[in-house]
Amino acid sequence: MMEDIDCSIFCVARTEGSIARVNHAATVVSGFIYTFGGYSNSLAEAYTVPISGWIRRIPIDVHIIDPETLRCTALPSTARSEGQNPAAVPYMRYGHTVCTVRANPSEISNSSEDSMQSGSNNHVVSYSIDNTISCVVLWGGRSDVMGSSNAVHVYDPRRRRWFLPRVRGSIPAPRDGHSSCVVRDRWMYMFAGYDDEIGALTNTLYVLDVANWMWRLVDTTGAPPLWRDFHTATPIGDLVYVFGGRMEGIIAEEYYDNNMTIFNTVSRAWSKPRNVGDIPCGRRSHTAVRIKDSDNIYIIGGYNGLQKRHFNDVHRFNTKLLRWNRVNVLGMEAPCPRRRHACVAAGGYGRIILFWGTSPIDSDNRPITISDDEEDDLNLTERNDTFVFEFLPSLYSLAKLAVVRYGLPVKSLPRSIQHDISANC
Repeated sequence: MMEDIDCSIFCVARTEGSIARVNHAATVVSGFIYTFGGYSNSLAEAYTVPISGWIRRIPIDVHIIDPETLRCTALPSTARSEGQNPAAVPYMRYGHTVCTVRANPSEISNSSEDSMQSGSNNHVVSYSIDNTISCVVLWGGRSDVMGSSNAVHVYDPRRRRWFLPRVRGSIPAPRDGHSSCVVRDRWMYMFAGYDDEIGALTNTLYVLDVANWMWRLVDTTGAPPLWRDFHTATPIGDLVYVFGGRMEGIIAEEYYDNNMTIFNTVSRAWSKPRNVGDIPCGRRSHTAVRIKDSDNIYIIGGYNGLQKRHFNDVHRFNTKLLRWNRVNVLGMEAPCPRRRHACVAAGGYGRIILFWGTSPIDSDNRPITISDDEEDDLNLTERNDTFVFEFLPSLYSLAKLAVVRYGLPVKSLPRSIQHDISANC
């Protein structure tokens, strides 16, 4: 694969000025990036109980990012749209997950949220990938006003409508800080997070079959990762690769794991290969991204509360060699150290888009230390920037980088190229 040529990646574009969010959730549908919710100081109304005590359910917002132009567009809220069941629209939240799945729209109903969560409906359907469309499944997350959720919300990007499928089976308790990923376009695996029912971190593993919307608690063998939150889970074939997160209780009051643990969805067995290579330190609130048809997983950024350090490093885990490598970031100035950002592969093969998140005020392009408590958000700032990485940049991308690096005149260039350089470089 092209990214195997060496351990380098080029930062080829950067833009600022869109919305600023942290702990948002993003996925790719039909080549476009859909990002849902997240926390922002500008959205205090959604996360603060008013003095009157009257709680207003604020619907989650949805934005689309064009991976070519990096333009971010807010979609109109559907909560009051004709034909939209208001209960199907998730409330504003953070710490949730979204996954793109193939689902049959005729089998998704507009039931109420209460009946959806009860699991009492024995609705079973036949499943054929031929009559499915790409939908987004949103699960979990919390709001300081509404609490955490275990409702399954399905978003249809074609109609821009939310639906509540009639789920059944062993429904997980409400939680946030978990991970979700989809295996073979059909099974959504949900792991760990903060469980509201037990009031603690957990390491339980559930799977949701989108063919019949049935939840199942997975009975596994081997040693699972310790209970944790804000880790990542990346699927490749029948395997799920879990990395990082924050753990509490068994080893120390707070602990950060830097092992890659692998779950085989066929044998239902956990395994932990020996850590080899340029191993990243443990962290949480990082991102993990994989290029389609590649054997590599890329870990970017994150935070270690024991070291009180934010990161902007990039590490590659090769799933065939089971080996880590540190990746050099070339080209434009790399993103500043951050956590709670989003990162997806979009806009062509070998392209990664990283956007938003939070970082210490006055941070520069090195892992840094902050002296105050890790959760003191007065020391943090919300980011509204977006970055594009390419493993083998095009001649056009390299030419833009040269113009910026050497301060070359642009007046003789076509206006479209002038605009591209000024907007994204």
